[in-house]
Amino acid sequence: MPDKNRDLAHILRICVRAGIGQVESNQGRGLFDPHGNTLGRILGPRLDGSMPGTAVITDTDGGRFDGDHQFDRAVGPVQFIPSTWAVLGRDGNDDSVADPNNIYDGALAAATLLCDQGGSMGDPAARTRAVLAYNNSLAYVANVNAWAHGYAVNAWFLWRVHLISAATP
Repeated sequence: MPDKNRDLAHILRICVRAGIGQVESNQGRGLFDPHGNTLGRILGPRLDGSMPGTAVITDTDGGRFDGDHQFDRAVGPVQFIPSTWAVLGRDGNDDSVADPNNIYDGALAAATLLCDQGGSMGDPAARTRAVLAYNNSLAYVANVNAWAHGYAVNAWFLWRVHLISAATP
C-alpha cells in the first residue's frame, strides 16, 4: 500500500524544483536540445548592484559560464551564480560534464541545495527554509510555492490515477 505522506513529499520535492524553474526562467522557455542543453544562454541580470534588490557580486568564474569578466550573472534554467555552481554543480545527465545550462544538471544541483537544508518538502517550515537558501526573499518563496502548489495539484491527481491503474488487474 502506498504511503500517502511519503508520496506527497516526493511530489512536493519535484514540484518545488519545477516552481523554481518557472520563476527563474519560465522553464528555460522550453528551448532545450534532446540532451537537456539550453538553446541559447539564459542569463540573469548583471550583479553589479545597479538594479534595486540585487547584490554586487564580482566575477568568480572568469566569464566561463556568464561571459562577464567583471561581475557575475545567474546562469541557466535554474539560475545558479557561478560561485554557487562551483560548489553545487552536478552532472544530472551522465555526460561527465556539470553544466548550469543543462536542465538535468541544474535540476540535480537545485535538488542538492534544497535537500541540504534538511527536512521534508511536505513540512512548510522546512520548505520555506530550503527555498530561502536558494533565494533569500519571502516574496520569492511565495512565488515558488504558488507555482509548486499548481504543479502539485495536477501531479497528485496524475499520481493517484497511476496508483489506481497499477492496482487494477
